[in-house]
Amino acid sequence: MAMEALSLTTQALKQLSAESYRVLLTIVPPKPNRDGEESRELLTQSGLPLLKNQVRRLVAFQRAALQGVPVYELRDRGEEAWGDYLAVGREVVGSDILSR
Repeated sequence: MAMEALSLTTQALKQLSAESYRVLLTIVPPKPNRDGEESRELLTQSGLPLLKNQVRRLVAFQRAALQGVPVYELRDRGEEAWGDYLAVGREVVGSDILSR
């Protein structure tokens, strides 16, 4: 996780008086690893606004990159991986207008 870079970015946003932003956690390791949950707790305690949804670290992203295709075209967990991005998009846009 690029926590130091996040810290610098949020400091810059505060200096600019930016108020309309949220942090998106990506490459969140699968359970039982708790790094994603611990990062969320730390950022919440720091007062940083977080998106409720996150993008998990799934093998499907690597496979899609290697095959040169969008992740939603993969048969093995591609739809699940794409679903993480759809959930984030719906949260940001605030509706269910997003589709593949």
